[in-house]
Amino acid sequence: MDRHHAQRHHRRQRARIRPADHGRRLGGDEHRLRPVRRRHRPRRPGRRRGARQPGPLDLRRAGGDAHEQPPAFRRRRPGALRERRDRVVRRRHRHRAGTERLPPPRGQPVHRDRPPGASAAAPENTLVAQEIARKGGADWIENDVQPSKDGIPFILHDGTVDRTTDGTGNIRDLTAAQIKALDAGSWFGPQYVGERVPTLAEQLADLRTRGGNLLVEIKGKHTRDEVATIIQVIRDEQMMGRVFIQSFEVDALRYTYEIAPELPLGLLRSTLDADPVALAKELHLTAYNPDGNALLAKPELVAPLHAAGVAVMAWTMDSAGLWQRLERIGTDAIITNRAAELVGWNSAFLQRASADPTVQITSPANGARLDRAQSPVIAVAATNADTVTVTLDGKKSAAGRRLDLAKLTAGRHTISTEVTGPEGTATATSTFTVTVSQAGLGYLILTSGADPSAVTAMTLKLAHAQYAELAAYADRQAGKLVPAEVASVIASDARTLALK
Repeated sequence: MDRHHAQRHHRRQRARIRPADHGRRLGGDEHRLRPVRRRHRPRRPGRRRGARQPGPLDLRRAGGDAHEQPPAFRRRRPGALRERRDRVVRRRHRHRAGTERLPPPRGQPVHRDRPPGASAAAPENTLVAQEIARKGGADWIENDVQPSKDGIPFILHDGTVDRTTDGTGNIRDLTAAQIKALDAGSWFGPQYVGERVPTLAEQLADLRTRGGNLLVEIKGKHTRDEVATIIQVIRDEQMMGRVFIQSFEVDALRYTYEIAPELPLGLLRSTLDADPVALAKELHLTAYNPDGNALLAKPELVAPLHAAGVAVMAWTMDSAGLWQRLERIGTDAIITNRAAELVGWNSAFLQRASADPTVQITSPANGARLDRAQSPVIAVAATNADTVTVTLDGKKSAAGRRLDLAKLTAGRHTISTEVTGPEGTATATSTFTVTVSQAGLGYLILTSGADPSAVTAMTLKLAHAQYAELAAYADRQAGKLVPAEVASVIASDARTLALK
């Protein structure tokens, strides 16, 4: 090694040495120096590289005994968070959803709702899930509200924070500060680390400024004062016109109506009531909101609810097949975890060819004037129909039947038809007039089946315009030389011509 390289090597060695008396005496010589390996400073327990500094209520605080922390904040054993995340991911498609304007115009596609925001695409009960649902086109955002220990309404579906945050404990046992310290996003995915459980006020403020309506479920039993607090938050955020209240708890709906009768109400049901119409009137409901599968099992409940002015909103249905079945029975809105997919389904619904049955009577044409010499056939054009019924002047007839105008009285006649298909029924009517003319009366005489001598006698009277005599002759020979049924028609037409 030449001198120049030796000096550089010596400088590097000096940069990597430390005094031996730094807790380690070597051979009794306090000032002896020796080269050492660079070592990383040990991290304190509970600290992660790049992690934020924990607050006083943070579940991830460093050090300390687990039993010294509040009961709701006991630290999990190693690996518990990963196990919980795996369990939650398997369950995150459980009942949660959102909604749309109520009630929609009949014949329009079903409304779409979204529960704790877009909970199939982001951690539920968070503002990021709400934003995804909004961008996906959800008309309403559906969420659940529950109070903290100190009475602050929070957006949370479960009674505990265990499943959707990194904490444990009942929400009613935790203060607002404790709940706000929880991470509500990391269980769903690393990109959502740091998401917080929003208060009702925060969610309403976001909807007010960024757009959207809130279908809020008052979750579990609430006192009247707790319901009053929820309504006051809605008033303070100036969202009374954009919030729809629903609950499984009848008392919560009663309190809401007493305090704010202007708020629309919906009753959630897992099973159908014996008389939902009577219950809807008692509770002043705007909507009756049953489990979708229960509704599909008893679709006949929709019509009486609509007749009473009550909308029907089903929860929580997440497939196109179920949406189609609910639309067919007249459901007004659907709560779903898949708002964007339902938006696309609705768009396709609007563009599809109508499946409603249609019917038109093509012959005789409406308003037609026919004489006795004509013999039209009843013709009906129908689509999406399984059955077709036809009547002539209220009596049963059939499509394809030839009309025997010789047996019909002069004047107006009506053909009616009704068709039935999978999507409902349709009706149509057509009126035609049998006119009286000399040519028509001649056709009637020649085809009457009368005795030849009677045919000759009547033909002569017709040729000389002796209509009164012709009528009298037909009456005398009815049932004798002239068939009675035809004789009455000949006599009637002859009298009509006599008056012209």
